[in-house]
This record gives sequence, C-alpha cells and structure tokens, in this order.
Amino acid sequence: MQETLLIVFTGVLAFAVLLQSILFFGMYRSIRRIADRMDEWGKDLLRHVDVISSKLEGALTSIKSAAENLKPITQNLVGTTQIVHRRVEELDDFLAEATRIGRQEIARIQGTIQFASRRTEETVEIIQNTVLTPINEVSAIFRALKVGLDVLIRRRRRNPSNTSAQDEEMFI
Repeated sequence: MQETLLIVFTGVLAFAVLLQSILFFGMYRSIRRIADRMDEWGKDLLRHVDVISSKLEGALTSIKSAAENLKPITQNLVGTTQIVHRRVEELDDFLAEATRIGRQEIARIQGTIQFASRRTEETVEIIQNTVLTPINEVSAIFRALKVGLDVLIRRRRRNPSNTSAQDEEMFI
C-alpha cells in the first residue's frame, strides 16, 4: 500500500515537474521570439531612417546647388535633419534598452528553470534517500527472513531416511 502511494506521489511529482519545465521552456521561447522581433523591428526602423536621412541629405544638397539665395529654407532643413538625427539616436537608445531588458528577462527565466531543476533533483534525491532506500532495506530483510524460514521449514519436514535415498539417486 505504501509502495503504491509512494509510486503515485512520485509520478504526480514527476508530472508536475515536467509540466512546470514545459511551461518555463514555453515562456523562454516566447520571450526569445519577442526579443528577436524587437531586434528585427529596430533594424528595419534604422534602415528606413537611414534611407530617409540619405534622401533628406540629397534634397539638401540639391537645394543648396539650385538656390544659394534660399538660406532660411536651408537652415530649416538642417534643423529638421538634426531633429530627425536626434530622434533616431533616441530611438536607437530606446531599442538598446528594450533589448537589454529582454535579455535580462531571458536570463532570469533561465535562472528560474535552473533553480527549479536543481530543486527537483534535490527532492528526488531526498525521496530516494529517506523513503525508497529504507523501504528497499526493510523489504530485503523480510525476503531474507522468508527464505530463511522456508529453508528451516523444509528441513524439518524432510525425513532423514528420504534424504539419504534422494542423495543416492542424485549420484547415480
């Protein structure tokens, strides 16, 4: 009865640990995908901003060559380009911070998974040392006693005259 309960408890515990590990792994993969998407979005955004910046710079040079007398417009375009450049730098800083936080979260999840695995191994080891080993030892003692009693009971039942006749038949 106790062995059955122990087996059921160990099975339930193993299933719970397996389920928890699967959930942690799923969370890890989801966060990993989110971080990868954020990296891709950041790269796409920087690419688009670079294209826009290059187009703005091209327009700026065209305006300078076409009309030197339009200095106020040129100054406004330079200011706009600087604003766009500052915004791109701020966006780059934001994406770097978001990526850093995402990586920290992934590291935290990995630490949690490692902690859960260690705790599971410790629990299994404790169960084995405190429950299974003593049960196996007691079971072995009972088996030894049973074998010993069987041997003693068989010797008493045997008749000494039958034993010698059987022994002689074995050597023929």
